Amino acid sequence: MITEKYSIDPDWRNWIDTCLKKGCDKTEVFTRAIKGGGINPDTAFALTYGEQKPRPKNKVWSNIQSNKIQLSDREVNVIFQSIDPEIIVFGNVLSDEECDSLIELSKQKVIRSLVVGADTGNPTLHYSRTSESCSYQRGATSLHTAIEERISQLVNIPVENGEGLQVLNYRSGQEYKAHYDYFTSPKSIELHCKTAGQRTGTFIIYLSDVEAGGQTTFPKLGISVAPKKGNGLFFSYMNEQGDLDDRSFHSGHPVIEGEKWICTKWLRERPYFTP
Repeated sequence: MITEKYSIDPDWRNWIDTCLKKGCDKTEVFTRAIKGGGINPDTAFALTYGEQKPRPKNKVWSNIQSNKIQLSDREVNVIFQSIDPEIIVFGNVLSDEECDSLIELSKQKVIRSLVVGADTGNPTLHYSRTSESCSYQRGATSLHTAIEERISQLVNIPVENGEGLQVLNYRSGQEYKAHYDYFTSPKSIELHCKTAGQRTGTFIIYLSDVEAGGQTTFPKLGISVAPKKGNGLFFSYMNEQGDLDDRSFHSGHPVIEGEKWICTKWLRERPYFTP
């Protein structure tokens, strides 16, 4: 039961209660409560999902025993696992055909990648990131929906807590210097964390093999992951108390030979929707 510490317009409280009793989609209720009712996101989340709903956990697979995970539509292998911090490499996340299809969908859409500006919080060009990329709304196609559901099952985080897929292309010499995926500057946090909260983890899927270079490297940990078509890399950087782990500092090494395609999904504390 939601306590009276959440003070909102009674009409909106009744509207939320009515929608939930009817079995309406909770993400839609949550979104409308924020956009239409101007309700604080934390309050809207508590009223929609209930106070006892746990936040995404850091150690989602820390007690994994099997080297294979059976999903609803395929079997995925566990290739590598670090417990603290949590870094997991999965095999067979996507088939060759799915990888090729996502690349073909994106070839004509990619443009120079941007970063979130520390001073403004807005997307901007920066020398540290030289790839090309394109972003999709969640559920943009049936292929996107299948990939998003697969990721959700693997990391035990609801689909609605994920941003849409971003597809990136790195040609020879292109890279992304070491960085954090979560928002770090006060302005970026103010602009991007109001509704869905902070980013909690990243899931990368390698869509192509790379002859040389292109590794994802964690310099503070001495861990480097080479691209392999169809494999997935997951790393989390927020614990249950909301603390962020700076050991998630990572880079995309320059491609030396060949071409690198990946898709990335960022995960949030709460349901995410495009502003």
